[in-house]
Amino acid sequence: MTAASGYYRCSVRPIGRSTGGSATAAAAYRAGERIHDDRTGLTHDYQRRTGIERTEFFTPEAGQWIQDRTQLWNAAEQAERKSNARVAREAIVCFPHQLSAEERYMSGHSLAKWMTEQYGVAVDVAWHYPDKHGDQRNYHAHLLFTTREVTAEGLGKKTRVLDSVKTGPEEVHKIREQWATILNQSLARCGSDVRVDHRSYQDQGLDIKPGIHLGRTATTLERNGVQTTLGDVNRAVQADNDNIQQWQQELDVLQKELAEVQKKQRIQRIDPPAAAASVMTKEPVDRTYIAVSRQLKGMGADRYDIGVLLPPNKDGDRKMLRRFWTAEQLSERAPETGQRKKLAWLKSQNRKGADIYVRPDPRAGNNHGLILIDDLEGFKWEAQLERDGLKPAVVTQTSDGNRQAWIRVSDRSLDSATATQTAKLLAARYRDYGADPASADWMHYGRLAGFTNQKGEHVRKDGRQPFVLLEKYNGKTAAQGAQLLQEARLQVEATKLAQTSLSSAEAIVVPENTPSEKAISLRDWYERNWDKFRASLGDDDSRVDFHMCQAAMRRGHSDNTVAWALRYGSHDLETRKAGHVNDYVDRTVRKARAWLEVQREQGRDTSHPAAAQSVEKGQGKPAEKDVNERSQAPQDQADQRLLIEQWQQLRDDRERSRGREQAPEPPMFRPEKAPLEQQPIDPNRTRMVRSVNVLYTYQSEGQGTSQSKPDHEPDRER
Repeated sequence: MTAASGYYRCSVRPIGRSTGGSATAAAAYRAGERIHDDRTGLTHDYQRRTGIERTEFFTPEAGQWIQDRTQLWNAAEQAERKSNARVAREAIVCFPHQLSAEERYMSGHSLAKWMTEQYGVAVDVAWHYPDKHGDQRNYHAHLLFTTREVTAEGLGKKTRVLDSVKTGPEEVHKIREQWATILNQSLARCGSDVRVDHRSYQDQGLDIKPGIHLGRTATTLERNGVQTTLGDVNRAVQADNDNIQQWQQELDVLQKELAEVQKKQRIQRIDPPAAAASVMTKEPVDRTYIAVSRQLKGMGADRYDIGVLLPPNKDGDRKMLRRFWTAEQLSERAPETGQRKKLAWLKSQNRKGADIYVRPDPRAGNNHGLILIDDLEGFKWEAQLERDGLKPAVVTQTSDGNRQAWIRVSDRSLDSATATQTAKLLAARYRDYGADPASADWMHYGRLAGFTNQKGEHVRKDGRQPFVLLEKYNGKTAAQGAQLLQEARLQVEATKLAQTSLSSAEAIVVPENTPSEKAISLRDWYERNWDKFRASLGDDDSRVDFHMCQAAMRRGHSDNTVAWALRYGSHDLETRKAGHVNDYVDRTVRKARAWLEVQREQGRDTSHPAAAQSVEKGQGKPAEKDVNERSQAPQDQADQRLLIEQWQQLRDDRERSRGREQAPEPPMFRPEKAPLEQQPIDPNRTRMVRSVNVLYTYQSEGQGTSQSKPDHEPDRER
């Protein structure tokens, strides 16, 4: 019979002056006593502290001169001269709750005596009760011991064996091993079957994930009902371990049943069909079937497109096999064998290296109101989705630290254009959590739970592929799904209007000669700010060109000027668009202009002076945004941020050049009556830009981003 595994903890850490530590303060706090520090003149008084079960200190035979802990730890402080010296070490050990008070005392006593004999140090032990707000099984002890050996004359040489990088870890391992031995002896004396092991789960050969230590701050927050990142990690680890334990138990049951069937076959000499019938009388649990049926139930579609992506052939190509099945068809059994044939076929393909995917059947031209967010990383994204009213209907873990979420934004089916735009909005909104914009499509596949992820980069240390796990499958419609759809439909309508305007606009011919000094300045601005736009918008160079054209147009530049600056200022354009550079410039500029006109008609482009004035007068007022819509236009925010930086750069250049020749006009400003070189500096314009800066900072804070005011920008009331 295998012994049950008990809770084990034994950690060793130094206490040093470099981190503000003090041996006298540490001893007083752990023992609940009053100790005066002769070196600093401070008195550490913790006599009113509760939760201390008992205290005792142990010394080698040469330490007869030590009368109490005040003398001991003052000697430890006096022995060290350096400001960053280590003045003590501490071992924190926990007791299994099966041990009695006497066994807890004897265990701590045994470890302290062993440490004095092993290292020749003095050990001060404090046994503590569990915290009244914590786990009431958490009986533990603090063993504070000196960093120097105890001699008859006082504290002697340093215990370098614990300090050395080479020998230190090995000695800590010895302490942990000794503590495990002591605890197992105490558990045996108590008649308990529980045993502890000091080795890691990996060294024990267990497929269990280790948790992380919360620490004092995170523990306090968790006890007060505040979820922390560390707590989320531990909860996720615990959920994974629960699944692993459940699967292991089910595997043990299956192995026992298989052994019984094999035994009956040997004894009764029955034929294979009869053996199969005997197995069918008590069918084992099919974890894949349970995961698949639950995921399909959560997705709630009438019919599904099951994609089987076969492993690469000799040319490196992968073929996709598609099957259109309902959830009932997947669970159908063959009358002659009782086997779920379709599910068995998927399992066999998965074992051969194929990846198994699923999506609602797209042949009807809709997606049943489901939107997929792919490649979500970490744990914070789920809480953010819930705060935004977009709680997922289905969540699958595709690999360690990577998840997919299906959001039900409507109970009704969506047309392809609206669904695709909704997917793009979600991918842009949650890009900071790893959401993949390349997967933002109305008919994108997601992984089907219960099968392994066959990608090579996800191979585990044991050489196996990870299973796709089903984490959530409530199937409910998101609370803010209707608002998200409204935003997506506005975007779709704007796209149609822009395309109509684009088709009717005249073609733009890029001038062969330089149109003006302003065009040269705008080209230089393109070259200087390309990397900034690309960092904000992603790796799509055409998208960067589009938004840089819009930024220039907002400042009043003509289409021909923008086209010339794009033609000769865009990054690596000749290589990217070889053979059709002028056509690309024509399409990009006309599209940027068409989009701006549509946004101004809808009252959404308030960065334009006319639109801003109409908003101030109450005309063309844009719809009010609630908390969940604050990230709808990250591109416009990037443009605003770069515009503000240009204003600040202009102001700094002017201040540096006072008394000298005036700086040339920057490319992003629209001259009004005369060229900027001929106009004096207008202080009102500077104040206006500062107001814009304050306004942008307010908007960024509302969106959860961090946009601080420049150091040289003073606080001003708007």
